[in-house]
Amino acid sequence: MLALAITGSDPAALGRGDLENFLARLAYLEAGGQLSRYRRNMICRDVREVLAGIRALGLTRAGQPAAGLAGDVGVGRADIPADPERGEPGRDLPPEIMTILCASLHTLGPAEVRAATQIGIDTGRRPEDILTLPLDCLARDKDGGPVLVYDNVKADRLGRRLPISSATAEVITTQQQRVRQRFPHAPAAKLKLLPTTYRNPDGSKPISRSTLEARHRDWVSTLPALSTRDGALFDPAKIVPYAYRHSYAQRHADAGVPIDVLAELLDHRSYSVTRGYYRIGEDRRRDAVDKVTTLSFDRHGNRIWRDARALLDSERARHSVGEVAVPYGTCSEPSNVQAGGGACPVRFRCAGCDHFRTNISYLPDLTTYLDDLLRTRERLNATIDGVDDWARADATPAQEEIIRIRHLITTIKRDVTELGDAEQAQIGEAVAVVRRHPRRPRRPSRHARHPGRAPRSAPRGRHHLGGHRVNTTAKPRHAAKAASPDMRAQPMLDGRNADSARRRQRVITALDRAAADGTEISAAGIARAAGVDRTFLYRHRDLLEKIHALQAEPVTGDGTGPAVTRASLQADLLAAHERAVRLSTRIQHLEKRLSEALGDQAWRESGLGAPADIDALSQKITSLEQQVTDLRLQLEERDDDLAASRATNRELMTQLNNKTRRAR
Repeated sequence: MLALAITGSDPAALGRGDLENFLARLAYLEAGGQLSRYRRNMICRDVREVLAGIRALGLTRAGQPAAGLAGDVGVGRADIPADPERGEPGRDLPPEIMTILCASLHTLGPAEVRAATQIGIDTGRRPEDILTLPLDCLARDKDGGPVLVYDNVKADRLGRRLPISSATAEVITTQQQRVRQRFPHAPAAKLKLLPTTYRNPDGSKPISRSTLEARHRDWVSTLPALSTRDGALFDPAKIVPYAYRHSYAQRHADAGVPIDVLAELLDHRSYSVTRGYYRIGEDRRRDAVDKVTTLSFDRHGNRIWRDARALLDSERARHSVGEVAVPYGTCSEPSNVQAGGGACPVRFRCAGCDHFRTNISYLPDLTTYLDDLLRTRERLNATIDGVDDWARADATPAQEEIIRIRHLITTIKRDVTELGDAEQAQIGEAVAVVRRHPRRPRRPSRHARHPGRAPRSAPRGRHHLGGHRVNTTAKPRHAAKAASPDMRAQPMLDGRNADSARRRQRVITALDRAAADGTEISAAGIARAAGVDRTFLYRHRDLLEKIHALQAEPVTGDGTGPAVTRASLQADLLAAHERAVRLSTRIQHLEKRLSEALGDQAWRESGLGAPADIDALSQKITSLEQQVTDLRLQLEERDDDLAASRATNRELMTQLNNKTRRAR
């Protein structure tokens, strides 16, 4: 590398510092605009592969070309800069340009180049995949439809099958007949579908990609000036054989083909690669945003923009700029938007904030979140040993949040059911378009539920220069020996023990003061009075047991009533809970009796003839329908609770069975 050119051909002279200088040089070139992020990324990856290959082949051993190469001369994952952010795809050709090209294909020559272009337009295969097609590349599926059999050269995936149209099959059949007429005595297994005319006596050599691109470029230059539908001139340099693959992906995406099907058609393993081949059209995106925005709700479930008016351009811009994506919706709080979603003091409690907005496109996320809340609640309500009450209460989802999320889901579903079948189909299509490229919320940090806690800082001595880490605290190679670890750590241990003793004394003093004053004693209150963290009390079990002992003692009063202890309060709480259960059972019994009484009354008042008061009957029907709706909602809520309880039961039974099996 750079240092090797200076030190000669001695790999032993290379060190980690030389490699870091090389990486810093790449970062400098990128910062100056002389090197792209993609090129820098590829150079780092290539160097890593080369160094790994040298070591894998044993070239660093004595007597080998790379003998003496230090072990720290290597490119790690942290040394490779992040991948460049892909811009919006735009390499496809507009439909009006494709129409002109298809109408002018008869002027493209020779016949092999014309056939390759037609196959590329119809199938979206890469140019190298088309040029390597064998003569016998056409097959039939079980239904008799034509199938193209090709090799994915780039991914080294052989024998791929792609369904094609009859017109494309006819192009391939015509080219096969042309090749057989040209090479009548050559074995069919060795023939190529697109053989070159230069030094190819047996037909086994296909035309090269450079020939295809040169003939294609000459053909495009003969076409008249091309313009898009808005009258703007189109650059002919963008019309290349590979652009047909992007046009193929865009054509299928505009037709509503799901991304998993499109990835299969393009022979991609990753959906993220497929997304780079197409974009959502501006008209289609605006129409989708219009439809989805008409079904937007605030945290109370109130409909926003109930009228179905189209958004103005400024409002569409505000939809993208004046909001930030948060879990299950968007946030319009100005400071949070400016911080990219990281300045909210009640993060992940969006359902309790007035700046929270959601719409129908987040309905699957809201449903999944509700299921997770219910399962978490049931799991924590189950008997789990070793969990304190405060920890269980802090981890249990709030009932208010469950009610709010459930109300949002119910409101969205109710408004959708009020639409007609055609409108529901349009809303479903719009939701699919909006969810295809969602605005991802800021990834929560590990301390997101505690906004006051600062995130863990970066390691000392580590700075980032252009994407890779540089150690600024590295010591010289010939530094003096450090002191003994025990001698160096002893003062720190003594200071820590002294600090712990001072905090223990403050806790004991706070306990004595609270007991003397007769104030309420709790772990949080004592920790706050002593100026220590609650975790300090839980690390010192003797202090925690002393707090619990003082809590159990009767509170000193004026002697006019019985003493109140923690046990008596727990007994009162248990009695209140049992009374609430009895009242709930009683209410259900009364509701059942009321339902039966209303049914009997409706039956008696129905009569055989026409009712005397139509208005009264209509009001009664409306009231009964409302009752049915309320009962149906209650039934759905109980079904959700039952499903969560069953899922929790299965998890607990699985854990119990595993413990029993291990015990045997």
